[in-house]
Amino acid sequence: MVEMDILDINAARSYIKDQSYIEEKNGLLSYEYFLDDIQNPSRITLLASYANEASHATHNTNIRLNKFSAEFTNLKLQIFVNPPQSVVDRMKASGYPATQQMPYFIGFRKD
Repeated sequence: MVEMDILDINAARSYIKDQSYIEEKNGLLSYEYFLDDIQNPSRITLLASYANEASHATHNTNIRLNKFSAEFTNLKLQIFVNPPQSVVDRMKASGYPATQQMPYFIGFRKD
């Protein structure tokens, strides 16, 4: 989950539309955005679910970070899973903000 401030909602909408198509091709299970206020948004939350490490690596390659950085700021990242160390290392190397990891405890997930 990534929470962030929106710099320009119209530019963000365009980025999200294009990036959603890219992420679907990357093999993500979900790539969903939620606004704090539909009429006058200032914060947005991204929930993304990766099928496997390969889909995360592809996402990381295709994120278009320069475009992403132009639309959003003040990122807060939380990881809800126990990712392989290679995923954590890749995120740090890519300049992701400090992350809070929430290890999986119990429940179910349908694929």
